[in-house]
Amino acid sequence: MREGSTLLFDCTNRWLLVGLVRSGREFFSSESAPRDAFQRLAPMIQNVLEEAGLQKPDRIVCTVGPGSFTGIRVGVTAGRSLAQLWKVPVLGIESLRFYCYEVFKQTSGKSGPLGVMVDGKQKRVYATSAPNISELVEAVALKQYDIAPDELQNRERNTRFFADDPDTVLQYAGPGSTLRLEALPTPRLATLFELAQLVSKTRPAGPWQELRPLYLRADSATVRFPGGFK
Repeated sequence: MREGSTLLFDCTNRWLLVGLVRSGREFFSSESAPRDAFQRLAPMIQNVLEEAGLQKPDRIVCTVGPGSFTGIRVGVTAGRSLAQLWKVPVLGIESLRFYCYEVFKQTSGKSGPLGVMVDGKQKRVYATSAPNISELVEAVALKQYDIAPDELQNRERNTRFFADDPDTVLQYAGPGSTLRLEALPTPRLATLFELAQLVSKTRPAGPWQELRPLYLRADSATVRFPGGFK
């Protein structure tokens, strides 16, 4: 992935990140506006392409979830549509793998097992953890949860967790919880590019049909009406 240009974006959670790497140069743009991803993603992609002097990239890297149901749909649809339009390969990266990799990079991974929790609403969190950075990168099937935070705490007591919204997650855990959380650092697209380079050694970017969303949870209507509407 070192040759040519790579378009990257993440709009699956609270961040709206868009960037492009070309011949070692980086063109990044980020906003804290996940609810506006539908309106903002396309203009941000156009802006970084214009800044880089390109009409299209050589490949696409995008996150696929878990996270916001709408954000995942917007990001994966954009990845599939643009890869098909431009006839370029696309690589999907799990959002939690990306955020956890960022934590390992920013903490130098010296504090033992690390994990991340992302507010999943409904008093639950999306979470993952890894004993070290190598296993996080090399894991084919990343261990991921859609779970109540206190249940995860009981499963992985020795893991140092970082959350995108620590206060809210602690409210979910309840007053008797001993869960201690640190703030999840804002993920960087340079980190996503680095992670994609490592992942692509064993799972290279492929055709647009291979890009799939990762929800971990059914949409709220299906949860509420499992038998459908009658």
